[in-house]
Amino acid sequence: MKRFVLFVDFLLILVFLGLMIVPIVTADFQGGKLSVAENRMLATFPDFASMEITAIPRAFENWINDNIGGRSIASEIDTKVQWNLFKTSAKTDTRIGQDEWLFYYRPDIGADYRHDNLLTQEQLAQFAKDSQIVMNYITGKGAHPLMLMLPDKKTIYPELFPKGLEVKAQPSRADQIYQYVVEQNAQGNTSLPMMWLCGELMNIRNTRLIYSPRLDNAHWNIVGAYVGYEQLCKALQPYFPNLSYVPLDNCQVTPYEKKDLFNGALEISETDFIITTGNEGTYRDDSAALDSLPLGYAGDPYDWKVRTVNQNSSLPRLLYVGDSYTLKMFPFLSQSFSEMTFLHTDDMQYLPEMMDRFQPDIVVVEWVERQWSLASSKMWETATKLYYLQNPAQ
Repeated sequence: MKRFVLFVDFLLILVFLGLMIVPIVTADFQGGKLSVAENRMLATFPDFASMEITAIPRAFENWINDNIGGRSIASEIDTKVQWNLFKTSAKTDTRIGQDEWLFYYRPDIGADYRHDNLLTQEQLAQFAKDSQIVMNYITGKGAHPLMLMLPDKKTIYPELFPKGLEVKAQPSRADQIYQYVVEQNAQGNTSLPMMWLCGELMNIRNTRLIYSPRLDNAHWNIVGAYVGYEQLCKALQPYFPNLSYVPLDNCQVTPYEKKDLFNGALEISETDFIITTGNEGTYRDDSAALDSLPLGYAGDPYDWKVRTVNQNSSLPRLLYVGDSYTLKMFPFLSQSFSEMTFLHTDDMQYLPEMMDRFQPDIVVVEWVERQWSLASSKMWETATKLYYLQNPAQ
């Protein structure tokens, strides 16, 4: 009996040591791979020789958390259990709403939904001042400027947003910004060319699906992107009569079932669409022209160095400063402009370099409403740079 107890104890010790050692042995000692489920690059194995001693523990912990053996299996089990049993999301940045619609969520997005983050008059005035400096610079370079604010998924489909957050009976922050600009323009204090695309999208959502229900927790689908592209072209066409586009009603819109894995584990699907305009193949990729520029944005796995050239050189040239909402617009913008060059909002301080290099006819500065803080800070940063460029002795 004593030998049996010793054998069991020895076996338990082996199992314990195995549970400790196997995950380390089977870990990815390189790391740095793309996690599709988390939309980010996993931590790489620390380069101890080049690191300060105080930074080693945190770097090693990040590598363990991202690359430990069995991580994907544990994540898959957790994802399925939470979804199927509790109707909750295993992704910290995602909440499940009505009809299993998925919504991107952070505390600041919750405040945005509740209309609980309105701006002070000082903040609005500073934004208008910075924006005017940037718009004046664009105009002074001979280009037509346009500020474009896009609504979040929660704004277009509020009835499907997760329950539990009370919306205050006051304008949203985006409505507040737009109304302030309209009033300041009417009073002659500013001349900011601004579009707030909420009304057009709210009208069309009653007849078409324009945001991704499940496969994308934050963005519009290809139809929503086309509506944004069409509205943009409509706003610019009075200034550029040769700008052409195919109205959505004249396009071939083909639905199909699209599937993907939620959090890399659970198969989900939705109806997606293919839009055919008849102008496909009229442009070529010219992204290599951006390689020599000091663009540094690396906030997610996508390559944000995007530029195309259309075979019709008589069309206007576009420089589009924006965010991830532009991804699905790229093919359509490329069909309507002789050159389409993209600059991520995070790289907005390089606007002067881009203007000098590509000499656009049109500059669009776009941001989605939840990213107003980023857009505002980048507008200030760019305005400050422009001021010192124009006043080098200061």
